[in-house]
Amino acid sequence: MNQIPAGDEARGAHLLAALQHAPDRDVVPPAALSAAILRRAQAAAQPPRVRWWVALDRLWRPAPMAAFGAVAMATLIGILWSGQDPPEATQAPAAQRAATASARPPGPAVLRPPPREARAQAESAAVEAAAIAPLSPQERAAAKSMADAAPAAPAA
Repeated sequence: MNQIPAGDEARGAHLLAALQHAPDRDVVPPAALSAAILRRAQAAAQPPRVRWWVALDRLWRPAPMAAFGAVAMATLIGILWSGQDPPEATQAPAAQRAATASARPPGPAVLRPPPREARAQAESAAVEAAAIAPLSPQERAAAKSMADAAPAAPAA
């Protein structure tokens, strides 16, 4: 039996006495069970014999499997599109309109202010010019006719 640690002699003596009076003190496990336990313990204590099996076991985890799946999908897509141009990406309608609007150069209708604003700008320019140099009545009439004849932007 095992040695009793120092300081536990009294407790160890009680345990030994209890074990000697136990009803199953003479029962031993079958030899096959003892041998199986011993084999499993020895196998667990030894390093694995095949190193590639360990590498395969490490690859059989979620992160490496996800990376393998991504590479497999990229390869499959590349094979399917090998002789073709890839299709254009689809966009949401609002994003498509915004991309189209920003890609178009602004036309003359976009640069021209609305008619009321044009008339107000022409009048304010005439007032500023009059403040700098006084105009004759004929020049004032010409400036007013130019402001009235400002081109009107088409209604969008």
